[in-house]
Amino acid sequence: MLGPIVFLLLFHYTVPDVMSVDIPCAARQMEFGTVCVCNSSYCDTVTRPSPLATGSYYHYTTSQDSPGFTRTTGNFIVEDRVYDDNDDHIVFTVNPSIEHQEILGFGGSFTDSSGIVISNMSTEVQDKIMESYFGATGVEYNFGRVPIGGSDFSVRSYTYDDTPFDGDLTHFSIAEEDYKYKIPLIQKAMNISPRNIKLIGCAWSSPSWMKTNGAASSGYLLSKYYSSWAKYHIKGRLELT
Repeated sequence: MLGPIVFLLLFHYTVPDVMSVDIPCAARQMEFGTVCVCNSSYCDTVTRPSPLATGSYYHYTTSQDSPGFTRTTGNFIVEDRVYDDNDDHIVFTVNPSIEHQEILGFGGSFTDSSGIVISNMSTEVQDKIMESYFGATGVEYNFGRVPIGGSDFSVRSYTYDDTPFDGDLTHFSIAEEDYKYKIPLIQKAMNISPRNIKLIGCAWSSPSWMKTNGAASSGYLLSKYYSSWAKYHIKGRLELT
């Protein structure tokens, strides 16, 4: 059995005081593990906590035995002791004066498959699912990957220009899946989120006619289509935004 997953969150900024009692996970045992049930009348929540005093932290855990997010608080202990490998402790060393790379955000991908699954649910369930991911009572995703064309989470293989040898991309066009699944989900996420959602476009494959093997999978991009492939990304970004 997997051990608990631990999240340590430090708050050194001011946020609105929205402290409330979270709705607990409605656990259901499945063949592959335990899940939290979310339906039209019930869905667990993870509200953003109030800021803590300097030196304190929030501690989140989730595991097979305790699905969902369990939140506790703790205090850092300042001491000079050095722990060795034989100590039964988890040690976090925090130095707020040292900064490394900036975290742009956390999120997921707006794929065809996720759009298909969510669109087959009732409006009430759709709203609760999106709130769980992007809303103030959910995990507040603020980052989204948008496939430029089809991906491994599509029900068919396609790109935005499947007309052979169209180097000028005169037949470039976004797909039906974008209008039916990706764009509606992105718009819903932006309407729900209290944050500014950042999007990154990512193509799963170039059109097959640009590749050495003439197929959607495997193969390499032909050098004569380097410029076309660059334009493909630019047009994809403009069309999807």
